[in-house]
This record gives sequence, C-alpha cells and structure tokens, in this order.
Amino acid sequence: MRPGQRLRVTAGLTRPFSPVLSTIAKRACTFDQRTEATQPVVFIVGPPRSGTTLLYQALTHALDVEYPCHLTALFPNAPLFGLWLGRTLTTRRAHRSFESLHGFGLGDGLRGPNEWEMYFRRTVFERLRANVKDKRVADSLAVLSAFVAGHSKKPLIVKTLNAVLYIDALVDALPSARFIAIKRDIRSTARSIYIASRREKEGKADLWYVIPAELKGLQFENEFAQIIAQIRAIRRRIDDAKNKYGADRVIEFTYQDLCSEPPKIVVQVKTWLGSCVRYRPDANLPPYWKCSSRLLKDPDAESALSVAANSVG
Repeated sequence: MRPGQRLRVTAGLTRPFSPVLSTIAKRACTFDQRTEATQPVVFIVGPPRSGTTLLYQALTHALDVEYPCHLTALFPNAPLFGLWLGRTLTTRRAHRSFESLHGFGLGDGLRGPNEWEMYFRRTVFERLRANVKDKRVADSLAVLSAFVAGHSKKPLIVKTLNAVLYIDALVDALPSARFIAIKRDIRSTARSIYIASRREKEGKADLWYVIPAELKGLQFENEFAQIIAQIRAIRRRIDDAKNKYGADRVIEFTYQDLCSEPPKIVVQVKTWLGSCVRYRPDANLPPYWKCSSRLLKDPDAESALSVAANSVG
C-alpha cells in the first residue's frame, strides 16, 4: 500500500469525529466565517506530471505561507480543524519534503505538503460538477477564506490539479482565489503521464486523473493521442484564464526554470503575492534540481508519441 493510500484509510477513521472536531476548531480559531479574506487562496494547477508537486514543495518550504500538510489531510470532513491542527503542530517550520510518488509528497512525515484531494474532490469538485451554484460549495470554500482572513492572515497555497477544470467557478465562489500554473514540454509531460498512469492503473489506457469534460467519450487513435489531447485541453483552460483574469490573478512558470533556478521562482512568487509574505528563516532551498526526461524504452511507443505531439490540436 502506497503512502497516499495509507493516509486515505487513516482519514476514513476520523470521519465519525468530524462534528466534534469542527466545533473544537471554531472555538480555537475564534473568527467569523463570513470574514472576507485579505490574503489570497492560491491554487497550483497544470497537467499531471508537469512539475506541480515540485513547485508546491518549493513554495511551501521557502515562503511563510499556510498549506494543507499530511496532518491536515487526515481530517477531510473537518477541514478547519485540519488546517488549525496542521498550523499549530507542523507547518510553522520549513518542511523537508522534496520527493514525491504519483504526486504524493514524501519525506518529513506529517509536515509535508498534501494535495488535499479527499477534501477538494469530494466536498468541492463533485458538487461543482453537479451544480455550479450549489451553496455548499461556497460554504466549503468560505472555510478557507475565513481561515486566511480571520486566523492565519497569510496566503494559503494548495496544489489540487482538478482546480484547473473549475477556474471560473472557483473565482465566483472564492473572490480571493489566485492561480499559479506550470508548463512543461509536451513530450516530456506525455512520457511521464504514460509511464505513471500505466503503472498505477496496471496497463489500462484511460484518461488519467484530470479529465476535461470535452474529452469524455471521445475515441482516439492510440493512447498517446489521448494523452496529448488531455495536456492540450488543460493548457487551453490555463491560457483562457490568463487572458480572462490577467497576471494579477494567474501567473505561470516553466518546469525548466523551476529546475534550473528554484530560488528565482520563489522570489517571483513572493513579489506576486505581496510584501506581507516573508521567507521562512529556517528554509534551505536547493539552488537547482536535477530534472530530466528520458525517451521511452520502446521505440515504437516513442514514435507514436512524436506523431501525436506533432499533430494539430
């Protein structure tokens, strides 16, 4: 059982206690949930396997911001309690989590940044798919906004890839929402998705993890054509958001720049978030990361990937 699977099992055990934990958190935080956030809730988005986890780890390590850690993720049905407990016990110091497995941050125990999938996917995204105007979505996101405004007073950074499918809805429901996107070479991204998805799904060639609605039910020539279409559909959503909301709301970096100069990316994000954001005094970010993309071992598969990447889409 992988670390992420173990965490999900453990989180399920906390569900019966969620009402009590939520009450504890509200008393401990002592703020009005209707308070409007003055600091943003920031979503890291991009195609799967494009460097989002590494960017998430770098920013939450180096900047004094809030983020859901693995301890937070143990309480998906009491998100305010999870955020409060994580901040109280683990996230005030710089974590040392710079590795991952299928997007799950490894290293430094419960202090490592978590994608908080159990909370967002079940509480927010499933409801958005059913009804964009569902009041429960606004209430769920208001917890994040109120935590930032009334208790933490620091930006909250979350990496949750499916947020790219709901950018407009998130902006409507959460006025403080902002987005950091990362872009990686399409061939390298496709290779990584192909390897990771087939390993995780035991060879099943289905769309993996982030599934744009316009691709559901379509027939593709092969798996690589499907993967390239997925990447391009996600990229279009990010480009549309950049054009619609501008640089104040959406900022983008490349995977290559993140690997070659991670401290430079951190400085740019700090400037983008505003002067109130500080560096963590105990942070020690590496000057660079060894990031590479190798060709697939199967020449026929590599050829099929190139054909799909060169196609007009």
